[in-house]
Amino acid sequence: MASKIDFKVAPPDTVLREIGARVASARLQQNITQAELAEKSGIAVRTLRRLEAGQGGSIDTLIRLLQALGQADLLDVMLPQAGISPMQAIRTSGRHPTPRSRARKKAIKATSSWSWDKQETP
Repeated sequence: MASKIDFKVAPPDTVLREIGARVASARLQQNITQAELAEKSGIAVRTLRRLEAGQGGSIDTLIRLLQALGQADLLDVMLPQAGISPMQAIRTSGRHPTPRSRARKKAIKATSSWSWDKQETP
């Protein structure tokens, strides 16, 4: 049994190797050679070999491979459509809520710095 990877903390090179192994596994499960999958997805065989070896690739390559393997629906699972948050819906009650188009800077809380001069004596 393969070890489970915690994608939240795994280093990128570990994630790349796992993605490559999963693409290779999906390809073999469908009994497709590297040359056949490369041709079907419109990429070079060398590109597929590098990706399966965990040596990286582009998002374009991954999309092409998932489509060729009939697994493009996994893209929606990987990054679902962002909706309006419940808090945003409450703040815009009475108005038609729209999805966010910008992110705000986080407010920095002002903290009073402690110093020896401010120490009280009994």
